[in-house]
Order: sequence, then structure tokens, then C-alpha cells
Amino acid sequence: MRIKIITIAILVLASASAAMMVGFGAAANDSIDWITREPTIVSEQDYGTQQPVLTIRNCVDTKVMVNSSTPADFCMTPTAMGMMSQLYTNWGYVQPTGWPYAHQIDYRRGGNPIVEPVPNQASGIYFSASGIGNWIYLGLVFQISNHLSLQGLPPNHYFNVTDGMADLVFKHPNGESVKFRYSNEMFRFSSNGRYMLAKTSQGYTRIGVMDTSLTYFKGSTDPGSETWAINDRGSVAFSGAVDPYDTAKGRAVFTDINSCNASQPQTPDSPSPDYAACRQRDVYQNLRTMFPDIKNIYKAQFANDRTLTLVIGRQVVGGPLRFTAVSLTADGQMRSLKSYVALGDSFASGEGASNYRPGTDTERNRCHQSTNSYPYLLGVRQASYASVACSGAKVQNISPSNGRGSQIYGEVSSGDSTKALDEHLPGYLAQADFVDKDNPDAVTVSIGGNDVGFANIIKRCVNPFESHAGNVASGFTCYSSYEDRKELTDLIDRQLPKLRDLYGRLKDNKLDGRRVYVIGYPQIVKPGGACDLNVRLNADETKFAYDLTTYLNKVIRTAAEQAGVVYVDVSQAFDGHRLCEPYANKPAVNGISLTRTPVSRWNMSESFHPTAYGHGLLERVIAEQTDDLTKPMPKPFVQTATISADPADALYVGRLKEQRALNRVEVVGDMLPEVLTIGRPSTLAIPAGTGNLQPGGTYRLLLNGVQIGTAMAGSDGSLNASVTLPVSAAAGFQTVHLVGKTVYGAATDLQQTVYIGDDGDIDGDSVPDGSDDCGLVVNSGKDADGDGLDDACDPQIVTAPSGEGGGVDESGIVWRENAIMPMSVQTVGGP
Repeated sequence: MRIKIITIAILVLASASAAMMVGFGAAANDSIDWITREPTIVSEQDYGTQQPVLTIRNCVDTKVMVNSSTPADFCMTPTAMGMMSQLYTNWGYVQPTGWPYAHQIDYRRGGNPIVEPVPNQASGIYFSASGIGNWIYLGLVFQISNHLSLQGLPPNHYFNVTDGMADLVFKHPNGESVKFRYSNEMFRFSSNGRYMLAKTSQGYTRIGVMDTSLTYFKGSTDPGSETWAINDRGSVAFSGAVDPYDTAKGRAVFTDINSCNASQPQTPDSPSPDYAACRQRDVYQNLRTMFPDIKNIYKAQFANDRTLTLVIGRQVVGGPLRFTAVSLTADGQMRSLKSYVALGDSFASGEGASNYRPGTDTERNRCHQSTNSYPYLLGVRQASYASVACSGAKVQNISPSNGRGSQIYGEVSSGDSTKALDEHLPGYLAQADFVDKDNPDAVTVSIGGNDVGFANIIKRCVNPFESHAGNVASGFTCYSSYEDRKELTDLIDRQLPKLRDLYGRLKDNKLDGRRVYVIGYPQIVKPGGACDLNVRLNADETKFAYDLTTYLNKVIRTAAEQAGVVYVDVSQAFDGHRLCEPYANKPAVNGISLTRTPVSRWNMSESFHPTAYGHGLLERVIAEQTDDLTKPMPKPFVQTATISADPADALYVGRLKEQRALNRVEVVGDMLPEVLTIGRPSTLAIPAGTGNLQPGGTYRLLLNGVQIGTAMAGSDGSLNASVTLPVSAAAGFQTVHLVGKTVYGAATDLQQTVYIGDDGDIDGDSVPDGSDDCGLVVNSGKDADGDGLDDACDPQIVTAPSGEGGGVDESGIVWRENAIMPMSVQTVGGP
């Protein structure tokens, strides 16, 4: 078979699980670097006499809509449950992820405790009413989400705290409660919420939030005007202050906490516990050299494990106090290791564009990063670049809010992580870890399609065999009703907050700002066009795919505008070369592509993805709209924190209502295997946090509207069950529904489109599976381009241009067969 390759001549409410977040920055030796290397200023910005608003608390001042109409200002913390305020004097607010309003929490427990939500977790720290003088006791409230019950009718819901919430007071090894110094800045969380740095009667103490471990180390117990911080790994602490009477005296101390080995104090009140020395480094004199007029140090925070941001108060004699925000690095790397880093999903990795980078097409790693993809084409004109995009990526895999960011099958060892970080090998780490390491000036990011299950939605439209009434009908059109489409637009709407937060975080974790270019999705099919046999969409479905892509791009654009980053509109990049268009000699998109893999007998992942030629078209549009990745960032533009589809949206026009209740739909791609064999058991697995399942709740499994089983969620909201399809199940692409109630009591419908068939001849076309190229679709018996592939599963039905296999098309894109982008270009101009 000959394949034409084209290139350019020269990028809710969830419960926390036991798996922890992969933090921003994953340097294996970060604690060593802070102790052994000179600090270097990466960037600085003068704010004059106006102190910069750089939060050192773990919440952000936010205007939220309370209940149905009342706007209010709260300092909201991103948690595994959504955005949550501090609970104070028996009440607070929570805005579950995807909900338009914040709802009150009625926290009527004895002693009027204050509860501080833990960032990116589902736990909270409470301040006990009991204490001695300026010392108080703290406790850890596990799994707040499991103790909230929704009351009232929408939109005026409120949450009650149920009885039985288990508290755990922090204890010394001798069993006595730990005393904490009371002040407005009594503790600091790491940004991922895994660690807390606090002042106790024993001095500085690192607390493992999830395991309540305590590690003591030397430090002042007097808060004074001191600022302090702890990194995501919990390995490095910083404390800084300047003597108000003598600026020659001060401290800016980094502590390698893992080197501390304090002997445990005999009593909690022991004034002089016997500590073994911790490895420390005081860089205050370095700061005085950099800023001779230093007056104070404010607002320390670790942007990532290798970067600390500070605000330096500066004052010459007789002059006003001025403020400079600085970003320090431990490793002496002043400039970016890469000028450009590409992040994203399959539309950025190059799924379907061939020439996959070694190591990204294995049983464990299915990132399918192609050297024909647009990041490589854009990158060769930059000083240095890398792509860490991975097929199948979701927002969670770029910047995890809870849980792991890896996409690799099985456990990821520290050796895997180190090798991946050094070699920019995607899939093993959260993609943002590479941004922290490389500190690039420009980032492109393509994400969101997998979060709404776009590939699964299209798969459902390929030869669907179902209807809501449960009737098998080969002429059925997917998502044909108003309710079907409203559920999808609601699903897409719920992505706005996490997209906006991701874009802002990528931009703002570089103190002087980073250029972030959000790449939308191209239209892959011509509505109502003449489709080849490798498309299998009817006229109504091609228009649906077009309108759904338009709506998804609308939400992505809105999130980019709210975050103050550049949205790149590539929706028309493939015009003239889409599926179902007459210019088939140079298709920009693959049709149905079926390949056997070590993971699955048949894999459709390359279907409906850009070809190498398509990536050349994407590169041209992205370069034009971003001025070759130099276009400056706009100001954030936030009119509303939410978005919803207009009733007149094209998706709804002409759609009949079924007069059924709407479900909270989530389209998932991995709760079941892609291919199910009738009569053979398969495992249904849903991790904690997916679908907001009720702990202990019972869920029904439906196929064609008929119940085929039930399953019960675990105590953490996860679900694992064995599923065996009945012998009456019809063969073909069908959608499995897991239905029940969310933790909020709303009707939920988790959907996955799978292929169902019999062993030996999965598609029932009398061609044995072992010799059937079109395993999941019936062979057509046609081969229009004579490439040896049946047109039913030939990803590109093309006719070579007259003459030799190459040339230059009307767009200036070089088109040649079997072109391979040299791997060396990935680090052109780099170290």
C-alpha cells in the first residue's frame, strides 16, 4: 500500500482519590538545587508604589453568582469539589464544577469552627475553638464532599453538613495535640494541596495533608512580618523577612526538608527540642546585592518546584516604599530552555499523520506524536522547541486538579519520569511539568475535545444501530432530538471554567507573562457533501458534526478571552480538503482508519484526524494568526463566568423535542473496552471523580434502552463491575449508557460508544478476523484508488497527481510521498 505523506519543506463535585496530583514542575533534584546553586532572577517587574496583587493565600478574590441572581465577592479556592470559600461562623459557599451558581453551605457544628478548604483536594482544615493563649489546635476534615447533602430546589440549592463527619486532630508522636501559632498567616499550602507549612510550638512544621505526617525543622516561631512558602513536592520550604530597624539583617532561607531528621520532642511544650541539622541556604545577602535598597520581603510563593516568586519592598532614604515582583530560579537558568513548547491532544500530537516519534507508539505509550504535526512545522522557525502533546489528552493531563496527569498504562516509575522530562517524551507526566522545566516564551495548546468525548460522539454517528425507543434501525440519525443536543451543549458549557483556569495558569506561572496561543478545532467534514465510503455519515450527521465543532470552538474562544490569551481560529483551515469534498487528491483529514494494536484488536484512533497535509495547512494558519508565535497577549475580558447555548443555535434548528427530562451527560471513552464480544465478560471501570457518582449508589447499564445489568459505586464514587452482553445484542457500533443519580441528585448518563460483535468474525461479513482489513465495518468490495485497502476502511481514498508523486499545491504547501521530518529538528537552536 502506498500512502501519500505531505509536509512543509523545512506545534461538580468530585471526591479525592488516593492518587495524588502530579504537580507543576517535576524536577527530581529540586531541593538540592535550591541549597547548592546560586539563585538567579528569571524576571522582575516594577510596580512603583502600588503593591502588586499576587495572592499568597490559597484562594482568589472572585465575583460569583450566589443562587440565582445575587453577585457577591468571595475568596474562592479551587478544590476537587469546585470553587469553595472559607467556612466561617457556620456558613460558606461552594460552586461545584460546571454549576452556574455558588450555593451556601450550612455548617452548623459546635464551637463555630473556621474551615479552610485545601487547594485541589476534597478536604478542609478546621480551626478549633479550644486553645491556649495565642496557640490553637487544628484538625483535618477528610472528604468534605462525602458529608454535604444538597437541600432545596434549584436554583436556590444549599448544602447541609451531615452528621458523622470524622475529624482528625494533628498529634505529636506522644499522642498530644499539636499547638499552632495563631495569626492571619498561620500556615501555607502547597499549590496542589498535598503539603502544609505551619508554625507550631516546635517551630516550622511540614504537614502531609493526606497522611497527617509531621516533619519539624528549625525556624523562628514569631510570625512577625515574615513570608513563607512550601513547594508542591513538600521538599523545599522558604522563609524570608527583613529586620525593620536594620536592613543589613534579614533572612531568606531555603530548607531541604527531606534532609531534616529531628528527634521527636518529649512534650508538646518543650522549648528546645533536639533537632538534627537540616540542610539550609540563606540567600538574603544575594538579594541585598541584587536590591541594595531592600526594605522587606512579601508574598513568597512557589510557582513551581524550581521557581519562587517574591515581592521585594524597596526604599531609599527619604523616599516612598516601592515594590518589585521578582521570580527566582534555583538552577541558574535565566533564559528559557525552550522558546516554544506545544501542548495538547491528538490534534496537536499528530494522530493520523504517520511518522510517529519512537517511544510514542508502543503498548504503554499511545501518544502518537508525529514529526509531521504542526508543532514540528512551527518549531523549526523558533530558536528551540519541543512538543509534549499526546493523543487522548484531557485538561487533567495538562494540569491535574486532582489525581494523576500521566496517560501511560500502568505505574510510572521515577526513572520513567526523569527520562521523560529530560527527553520531552510525552505521556508520562502532566504536560505542564515541561512548561515549568523549560520556561518557554510561547506555548500552543489544543485541548477540550476529549473532555467532551468528541471522538466518541462521532463514532456513535458511524453506522449507529439504536434509538431512544430501543428499536434497531440502520437508518437512524445520531443525536437527532433537541434533548440529545441540549445535553451535549450543556456538557460543553461545563468545560469553560477549567479551560479558562488552565489558560490563565499557563500564562501566569511566568512572572512577566507568557504568550499562550489556544488552538481551536478545524472543521473536518463538509456539511451535506458527497461522502466516500470511508466516512459513513449521512447529510444530517455531517451538518451536526460541523455545528458541534462550531459550538465547541465558541466555548474555547470564550475561555481564551476570559483568560487573556490569544485564540487561534483554524476552523476553515481545511476548506477545500475536508472529508466529503471533491478535492480528494490532497485530503486534509483521514476517514475511517482501522488498525490492529497491542492494546486493542482494532483501533479507530486515527479516524477523522488531520493528515500530514492537514497539519501543513494548520501550521500556515497558526503562523499567520500569531505572527509566528510573537503576537502579544490581550487583556482578560470577562463578561460572565458561564456560557450557555442560544436557543437559536444551529444545533437546535429543526430538532424535535422528545418531551423527556434532560440528563447530565458525560461522554467517556474508556469505561469499557472499545470492542465487546457477545457472551464474553468485560470490565466496566469508572475512576473516582468521573461522573460525580454517589458513593454506594446503584446504577443501571443500558443497551438500546434495555437494561443489561446494574452496578454499585464504591465509597469514593468509583465503580468497577463485570459486564457480559446478552446473546441477543445486535452487532455494530452501539452506545452503552450508565444511568442513575449524581451526588447532587441530578439524573446522570455516562455514555460510551463501543463495537459489539461475535468472536472470529466481529463484523459478520464472512471474512475471518485474521484476514479482514476492515474488522469493524463490513467490506465494500471496492478499491477506488487501487492501494489494496477496501474503501470502507481506507483512511485516504486518493488518486496520485499525474507525473511523479509530489509537487507544490495552490497553497504553497510542499506535497511529497513518504516525507519524514528529521528528529534532530526538535532541538534546533536549543541546548
